[in-house]
Amino acid sequence: MVKIKKNIKSQLKDASGRYQVFDGLLEGLHVVNFDWQCLYINAAVLINSKIGRDEMLGKTIMEIYPGIEKTELFAKMKHCMESRVAYILEDKSPFAGRKDAWFEFSIQPSPEGVFMLSLDITDRRKIKEKEEYIKKLEELDEAKTEFLSVASHQLRTPVGGILWNLEMLLHNELGELPPQVKEVLQETYETDLRVAALVKNLLAVSRIEQKRAVSEPVPTNIVDVLKKVLAIMDAEAQNRKIVLKTEIPDGLPQVMVDPERFYEVMENLYSNAIKYTPEGGTINLKVAKGDSKIVVSVADNGIGIPKEDQEKIFSKFFRASNASKISTEGSGLGLYIASSYAKEWGGKIWFESNLGKGSVFNVSVPVQ
Repeated sequence: MVKIKKNIKSQLKDASGRYQVFDGLLEGLHVVNFDWQCLYINAAVLINSKIGRDEMLGKTIMEIYPGIEKTELFAKMKHCMESRVAYILEDKSPFAGRKDAWFEFSIQPSPEGVFMLSLDITDRRKIKEKEEYIKKLEELDEAKTEFLSVASHQLRTPVGGILWNLEMLLHNELGELPPQVKEVLQETYETDLRVAALVKNLLAVSRIEQKRAVSEPVPTNIVDVLKKVLAIMDAEAQNRKIVLKTEIPDGLPQVMVDPERFYEVMENLYSNAIKYTPEGGTINLKVAKGDSKIVVSVADNGIGIPKEDQEKIFSKFFRASNASKISTEGSGLGLYIASSYAKEWGGKIWFESNLGKGSVFNVSVPVQ
């Protein structure tokens, strides 16, 4: 088919008459002839251009947008021009000053060559990229949780076996050992205890994140649990000359918690208080009864928590900056686990803290 070419002035006049109705469109419109000359642009195009309409009309699209011939957009325009097939695609902007913008281009055959509509979708694209990024993070987090679950399960048996064997040796069940050997074994035993505690915490975290049942609330005598915690912590407190005080009223009702998990929560709070309170300090345990809940508070006059760290204190693997300087031991999982357990029972954990003056951690639990 032979195309009868008009001179460019005639083409510009015809295009202006034919496409002027599109000047008010929100989408940008380019009309390009078979020689790649721009015959018409609407007002929306000018928003994204550094040059005026008169400077663009009659020039080739390669002159207007240097480098466009290397893009997928140009390839689709060329194919549309040759085969008369329409295309819709999303691509980076060829427009000067909008290199980071994304547009949806609709390329259609026209009598002159092709016309191209362009819609700015930068915000929509950013939302999509953000959603994809969040989804990727969730997939990575799920994979990490699965790895922690598998790894901790695999570690639990050998770590437990090592503890069992070390206990037999330390108790002379296989014969009397020299004092120096016992000293080394005792250090190994204490290290393995810390590893066992870490494995236990990792298992708890994986169960929490996989939303598997980790605790079953039952009617529990809160005083009995607290006495067990105090009995265990008393020796550690005495070693550091820390005074433990208690305010526990009589006649407390039973609470709905998992007693084993509640013990772990209170042990964690007490252990942290002792660890981060200087020698000669004081820790006060207070129990208060409300209408439908009981609040247990553990107050210390220790190092406190820096203000910039407070919002992250219940995050996984997080330790306050000043705590890490005092003790290198700790996984940063205890408070995350404790907070998760409390939520399962319909309670919560919160705190108040002043740097250099101490902290008060509060646990609320529902009564029966």
